[in-house]
Amino acid sequence: MGGYAFVPKEIKVGYDERSDTYTKKLAYVIYYDEKGVLRKETSWNSWRDNSLGEDNFENIPTEGFVLNKKAGGYMSHWNMRQTYVRVYDPRGFEIEITVPNLLYILENTNSIKGKGLEGEFVYAWDGTELILVPTSAPDYKTMIDHSKKMFEGKNLKIKDLIPGATYVEKDGTKRLFLGRYNKYGNTENKGKYLFWIKFTRDGTGGYLHTTKSLSKKIASIEEETMHPLYSDIMEMLSKTNKLSPIVKIEQEDISGDEVLNHIERSRHHFYPEQDLYAKRKDFGDEPVKISIFGNYRLNIKDKDKMTYKIKALGSPTIDPNRDIFAYMDEFENLHWEEFDSWETRQCEDSIYKTIVEWANHLNFFKEVRYLENGEKEDSYFSDSLTKLLKEN
Repeated sequence: MGGYAFVPKEIKVGYDERSDTYTKKLAYVIYYDEKGVLRKETSWNSWRDNSLGEDNFENIPTEGFVLNKKAGGYMSHWNMRQTYVRVYDPRGFEIEITVPNLLYILENTNSIKGKGLEGEFVYAWDGTELILVPTSAPDYKTMIDHSKKMFEGKNLKIKDLIPGATYVEKDGTKRLFLGRYNKYGNTENKGKYLFWIKFTRDGTGGYLHTTKSLSKKIASIEEETMHPLYSDIMEMLSKTNKLSPIVKIEQEDISGDEVLNHIERSRHHFYPEQDLYAKRKDFGDEPVKISIFGNYRLNIKDKDKMTYKIKALGSPTIDPNRDIFAYMDEFENLHWEEFDSWETRQCEDSIYKTIVEWANHLNFFKEVRYLENGEKEDSYFSDSLTKLLKEN
C-alpha cells in the first residue's frame, strides 16, 4: 500500500441489499476530500439502493473489523469479476477490499478466530482505490502526516520552491525541483519554465518534466535539504539544448558499430535522443536521415531519396499485422520479409543485420552540436539519468 494514501476526516456510506452478508447490506464507501468535495459521488449514487439510506461517519481509528468471505473471482461470458474479500465494519455494514489490501493488513496485524482483526483501522484512498489501513502499520503515520498537510491547504507558490528540494504530489509521486530557467528548443527561447525530475513510484527511475506554472498536484515539500544527486543531474542537464541554445553544428563520421550502440542506448525511449544520418557512398552529397527509436520497426520514409526510419512500437511486442522492411541483396531493392514467429529478438536481429549491411553502402554521421554555454551537447540525457538513478 502507498505511504502517501489520503486519509479523509469523514466518509459517506451507501448500501445495496445482499443476502450473503451479515447485515444483508453491502456498503460502498466514498469520502470528502481536503476541500470538502465528495469524491466518486456519481458512481456511488448509481450503485446504491436509495431506499436503504446513507450514513456519514468520522474516519477515526475504529476496532472490531472482522473478515467474512471471498467475493468475485469468476467469469461470466465476457464479464470477469476481480477477487475481493468481504470485511465487516463494526458500524453495521460490510465492505469489499482487494487481496493485496488483505495481505497488507495481515503483514501488520493478526486475525483471531472468533474475534476478528486485532487493533484499530481507518479508511484511506490510494488514488481511486479504497484501502483499509491498520493503525499499527509503519506507514500509517506517513499517511496521516501527508493528509494533514493537504488539509492545512498551504498553497505553494513559485517563489517558495527550493532548487534541490524534493516535493510530493497528492498521489505520493515525488519530484525533484531543479530550478526555474529559460527553456530552449534548439535555438528558440521559449521563456521561463520550472524544471523537475519526476520519479517513478519505486524511486529507481525518473524523467525530465517542465511546466510553465506550478501544478496543483503538488501537495507539500518532502525534503528541504538538497537531493544528493542534484548537482550530478544539473551537470548532465547543462549539456542539453534545454538550458542553452545551439550555436554551432558540425558533422562527425561514425562507424556501423556506433550506430548499433546508438540503437541499444535509445531502445527503451519512445523518442530518439539523437538523430543519425547517412550518405550513400555513390549517391552524391545529399544526406538521408535515420531516426532510431526504442522498439524497432524498420520502415521506408522516402524510397526515392533512400531515407529510412526505424519507428517506435510503444512496447516490446511486434505487431504481426504489419510487415518489416529489411535490406536484401542490393541497396536499391527493398522488399517485404515475413517472419515465421513474431518475437522481439528475431526482429532485433534483423535490424542489427540490416544496419551492418547498410554500413557497406553508406557513410554514417551524426551532428555534433555546440551550446552557447560552451558545452558539447550530450544527446543521451534520459539514458544517463536512468543509469544514475538506478546506481544510487
